[in-house]
Amino acid sequence: MPNGTPQQLLETGRELARSGNVDGACQVLAEAVAGGDPVVAPEAAGLLGTLLADRGDTAGARSAYEYAVASRHPVHAPVAALGLGALLAGLDDTAGAVRAFGFAASAGDAETAALARRTLALYGPPTDPEPAYEEACRLLADGDPAAALSLFQQVVDGGDAEFAPLAACRIGGLLAERGASDEAATALWYAVRSGHREHAPLAAYVLGQILVEQGDLARARDVLALAAEVPDARMAGSSMATLAEVHAGAGEDAAALHWFARLVAAGDADLAPHASYRIGVLLADHDVDGAQAAFRYAADARHPQVSGPAAGNLDIVADRSGVPVRAEPAAPAEVCARAALVQGLLRYTAGDPDGARTAFGEAASCPVPPVAAEAYARLGAVEKALGRPDDALAPLERAYASGHPPAVAMAALDLADLLVHRGQAERAVAMLRSAAAGAGPVAAMAGVNLGVLLARDLGDPAAGLAELRRVAAGGEPGAAAAALFTLGTLVEDAGDADTARRAYEEAVALRQPEFSGRAAINLGVLLSRRQDFEGAQRAWRTAAEVGTDDDRAKARRMLDEVARQGGAAAVTARARQVAADPDLAAAAELAAAEHFRQREDVPAALRAYEKALETGHPRYAAEGAARLALSFWLHSGTEGAAAAIDRLGATGHPELMPRAWFLLGAALVVDEPDAGRYAFAAAGAGHAASRCAVALVDGDTAAAGRAYAEVRETAPDLADRLDDLVAELAPPA
Repeated sequence: MPNGTPQQLLETGRELARSGNVDGACQVLAEAVAGGDPVVAPEAAGLLGTLLADRGDTAGARSAYEYAVASRHPVHAPVAALGLGALLAGLDDTAGAVRAFGFAASAGDAETAALARRTLALYGPPTDPEPAYEEACRLLADGDPAAALSLFQQVVDGGDAEFAPLAACRIGGLLAERGASDEAATALWYAVRSGHREHAPLAAYVLGQILVEQGDLARARDVLALAAEVPDARMAGSSMATLAEVHAGAGEDAAALHWFARLVAAGDADLAPHASYRIGVLLADHDVDGAQAAFRYAADARHPQVSGPAAGNLDIVADRSGVPVRAEPAAPAEVCARAALVQGLLRYTAGDPDGARTAFGEAASCPVPPVAAEAYARLGAVEKALGRPDDALAPLERAYASGHPPAVAMAALDLADLLVHRGQAERAVAMLRSAAAGAGPVAAMAGVNLGVLLARDLGDPAAGLAELRRVAAGGEPGAAAAALFTLGTLVEDAGDADTARRAYEEAVALRQPEFSGRAAINLGVLLSRRQDFEGAQRAWRTAAEVGTDDDRAKARRMLDEVARQGGAAAVTARARQVAADPDLAAAAELAAAEHFRQREDVPAALRAYEKALETGHPRYAAEGAARLALSFWLHSGTEGAAAAIDRLGATGHPELMPRAWFLLGAALVVDEPDAGRYAFAAAGAGHAASRCAVALVDGDTAAAGRAYAEVRETAPDLADRLDDLVAELAPPA
């Protein structure tokens, strides 16, 4: 037997093997392995395994290779794993071979790993994923994460609907523990996108934490929402808490309230009090009663970190709002319902009426009657706003019948409008009078609605204006602005521009977001008609400061237009020039009407059409009357159209009425042939343009030609309109 150091034994064994003395080589290499040197023994074992395998001693070769692999030597263990994989493959132990090649692929140097991967590819994905997954779990338990990762990846590559997402979860978890966040996220996304009922939420839980840490909050929201459905209550709660804070941090209070409320409803001893506290913070600026309920629940939970601050916030909210500190316990259901109420309001304001309806529906199940009553009132209001009056009626009636004053007044606002359209005006008036007799902003708005109902729908403008003035003199600035704005529109429509101006100015002075902005828009339009563009500019600047988003946009467009025209002084000078020229004045009113119509400002457009009508201009007055009649036709049919065109007679220009009827008929006949014929007939048999139009519709070219010649001689502009009508009536090519 040769003697020497472990390295000398290794070199001797290698020389003997090269000379063909395999028996001697095996004996010397076995001695080197037995020496246990951490560097030499693994290399000797790998060489010994190869020699024994060549001799057909599979048991001895396997033992030698496994010794080398178990050493975890960075070079010799992966090389030995290649030999072990080949040996096991020859023994038809495919699973063992795959494990060995997998280890070599994950732990070896670039050349060894590449060879191992190429060999693994020959096997393809595991045909039976369950044993492969279980084997990977065993490898993990035995302290071999590299081999486990390789085998888990093979399961993922196999694409099995059950085990591939599960294996992806395990890969993601292992890589996340190592700090390899990007690689972990790749595996976890696979599991999330699989949609598996259990594994996708589990993967989402881990992935959500990674995305939050990476600052990818947009994708974290969606992933954490999925993780909230994981069966494990603690994991689900943790996901909801993280998600709620992500939304709150982004200023998305409605979504944050939704998830905090789910935590309160779940009742976890740690998470629920904290979530209720956070609800109280979010509600403090929206709903004092709701904030008090949330802080009360958190304070009574005796949570070591939350209850003290919650009790302190109860005092702060009470002091700030001038109400007593709530002593009555608050149940989780009340906290959740109050959160849902504010969530619904926020969603509706943000343009999400369907989300608001869902939130109000949840709040309506609250066991606290005043909260449920308010929820029903708001639910009915949303249904009405969505154009579903039949669906709105039941919740509004339920809120009105509740007897709780705020909810009764809120319901009365919308319910009265529905009743008027159902022919129950007397009940609507009584309902609004009762609501308006109360106190607070909702009662004051009931007075505004009552004033509109009396003045516009019931034909009692004196009573309506009196009610609006009563509200305007009250102590609710928001309702006062609404009353003054409404009063201004009513009297302006009635021709009293001076009173309208004063009402608008008073509404603007209150600087309330909605109605002060709308009043400023109208005030600017009114002043511009009086050629006071400097005053109009001031009004529109106010609208741009205090109005809603729509009003601000309108005001900016008008201010930009004034600036584009050279400023207020230049526009005023040109306006005075226009006012001195009847043709220009009438044309300007029509142009203004079209400007307003394109911007969907229907009231302003109708007023401009009426101004054009009142000029009595032989062309533009009839055009204004026809445009006004078209708008009235769409809402009131023939009676509305006739009322508009009759205004020409009332202003001393009955001779223009046939022309207006013709223009109305030309606007209607292509899409509404019967309506067009009615208008042409109303123009009278003596009106040549209308006779020509009827002949065109009937296909009587001879009669149309005779009438057209007369029109071309007496009213060339109407002949041009008939030319257009011929093209519009022509069948498509």
